[in-house]
Order: sequence, then structure tokens, then C-alpha cells
Amino acid sequence: MRKVLNLAIKGLLIGTFVGLWLSILFSGLATNATHYGSLVTSDFAWKDMLISSILWALLGVWMSIASVIFERVKSLLNATMLHAVVIYFPCIAVAYHEKWMTTETWLPFTVIFVLTYLGIWVGSYTYMKKQIRAMNVKLMSVRKNF
Repeated sequence: MRKVLNLAIKGLLIGTFVGLWLSILFSGLATNATHYGSLVTSDFAWKDMLISSILWALLGVWMSIASVIFERVKSLLNATMLHAVVIYFPCIAVAYHEKWMTTETWLPFTVIFVLTYLGIWVGSYTYMKKQIRAMNVKLMSVRKNF
């Protein structure tokens, strides 16, 4: 339970931070460097910004807690597929709210999501594999000294 709470707090902070900067980036790109919250409009609305911040925070919490899947599911392939699905649907909800996706653009959004997910997964896998190799080298050198 303590681990889940720690993950939730970290996710809340990271989700809010990442969401804010993505909001600034996309809004700025769409409006010639003018930030209007998360929506691409000429009206700054505190309500929209608050809803957006809450959605990003919840998405961060959800993503952090979803990482537990990799500890609970034994098969890496099954864990990866389940994690991707669990992450995909909340991302769609945020993308609709942020006006990044419509019913006409769900396919390109999905392709971008899958490519981004795979890129992050491959990067994480490569990093972890490198870390494991380094630990094994250290263990072997300690073992030789005994």
C-alpha cells in the first residue's frame, strides 16, 4: 500500500508537470506562441486550465500505478500489452479534452501513441539490460575476490 501511495504521489507531480509543459507547447504552436491553457482558443479560461491540470495529474497517477503490472505479470510480453492498453484509454480521454484528437483523428493519434510507447519501452528495456549487465560484472568481480 505504501508503494502504491508513493507511486501515486510521484505520478501526480510528474503528470501535472508534463501536462503543463505539453499544454504550453501545443497551445503555443497552435496560436503563434500565445498560451491559452490547454485549449486552442483565444479565451483564457481558468476552469479549462483547472480541469486540464486535474486530468494530467490523474493521468500521471494512473500511469505510475499501472507500472505495478510489470511486477505482477510474469510474462514481459503480456505485461507490456496489458500496460499499453491500460495507459491508452486514459490518454484518449485526455487527448479529447485537450482537443488533440477528434473522432476523425483517432487513427493517427493511436499510431503516434503506439510508436511513442514502443520508443519508451525499447529505451527502458535497453537501459535496464545495461544496468543488469553492469551489476553482473560487479558481482562476478566480487565473487573472484573470494
